[in-house]
Amino acid sequence: MDSNGSTESTIGDITGAEMKDGFAISGETAQNQRDKAGEAVTEWLREGGFIE
Repeated sequence: MDSNGSTESTIGDITGAEMKDGFAISGETAQNQRDKAGEAVTEWLREGGFIE
């Protein structure tokens, strides 16, 4: 098991999966700045290769 003990490393160790960077957005942005939140989600999906 990875010595840093993070959730990501633990899941990766158990499953043998490659863990990618996650996505986080503040609740205030998600609730009150929906256009900005949508742009951030779209960019993250593009960077991850999920969409073009």
